Amino acid sequence: MKEASIQVDQLSPKTQAAPTDGHVLLQLNSQLFVGGTATRQRGFLGCIRSLQLNGMALDLEERAMVTPGVQPGCRGHCGSYGKLCRNGGKCREKPSGFFCDCSSSAYAGPFCSHEHSDIDQETALAGAQGFTGCLSAVQLNHVAPLKAALHPSHPAPVTVTGHVTESSCVAPAGTDATSRERTHSFADHSGTKDDREPLTHAIKSDSAVIGGLIAVVIFILLCIAAIAVRIYQQKRLYKRNEAKRSENVESAQDVLKSELNIQNTVNESQKEYFF
Repeated sequence: MKEASIQVDQLSPKTQAAPTDGHVLLQLNSQLFVGGTATRQRGFLGCIRSLQLNGMALDLEERAMVTPGVQPGCRGHCGSYGKLCRNGGKCREKPSGFFCDCSSSAYAGPFCSHEHSDIDQETALAGAQGFTGCLSAVQLNHVAPLKAALHPSHPAPVTVTGHVTESSCVAPAGTDATSRERTHSFADHSGTKDDREPLTHAIKSDSAVIGGLIAVVIFILLCIAAIAVRIYQQKRLYKRNEAKRSENVESAQDVLKSELNIQNTVNESQKEYFF
């Protein structure tokens, strides 16, 4: 062996120079297995990006296509198990595994899921509802999470869930002390409301809208029914008037005929006969 060198991720490479008494020859009684064993037991777990043997670069991607348990591409442990880190914890690679970096999270433990202190149920409920409003400034020790969220850097020290926009929290010039006090009181008691109250308000508003639509539909149907009844009454009245007119005409014709018959009879009785 002339010389051996290795480099892991972004760390500085390590080189092992050749011994002073000459090169070391590998005494191999079988094939050389790199990253595995002859019995296919658990061997090397990690990523090999390049491998040279006797000055020749081996095609690792081609070997990965036909070797069981080897896949092209260097995903690492975090590619498969990174989702186990909770609450903003970052997955970090280790030589034989991974660990969750909880330095940027408010939780601790192997997977950043252990709380540092117990909190009461009311506070936990208020925290679960989230916050909707305006914050002028937030600072925890030497960290300003609000500023970091609005002006993110790489890597971002905070994780934002939801919609956050930059705005002005200064009250208008014409706002009096009473309105400011009322606004602060609303913000202070926003976390003590029942978590079912927004859903109740939404259901009530939806019910009011549906009720209004039903009332409008019923009013339109009543108007249509009233118009139809009015038209029907007008048609019946017109038919009655037509029937009365026809009866009057027929009665007048009958009277005229009877008068004509009477006159004919009188005329016949008044005829003179000459012998």
